[in-house]
Amino acid sequence: MPYNVKLRCGFFKTQPYVLDIVGKQIVLYPKHDNDSEKFVIDEDELNTISIIKNKNFAEFEIKTQSVLYLGSLDSNINLEELLCDFTSIFGRKFIINGRDS
Repeated sequence: MPYNVKLRCGFFKTQPYVLDIVGKQIVLYPKHDNDSEKFVIDEDELNTISIIKNKNFAEFEIKTQSVLYLGSLDSNINLEELLCDFTSIFGRKFIINGRDS
């Protein structure tokens, strides 16, 4: 299922992207047709996926062997569904930080 995110593309710059899980890959593609790059992360390249949840927002960090992808999740995302998707597909490579009680 596709999820709306804002991907950090510079020090103070974010751009709207869509995060999708296709097979055993994470695909990040620009939400709007523009010159932004599409990123495909294979499970073999993936080190960890982290979700950092605060009271008002959630951020993600995807570490590969060569690149770090940072961004924030759209506030309308069904976070439990995303967590289940990551857990079922990527297992131990998925980490949840800062859970609210």
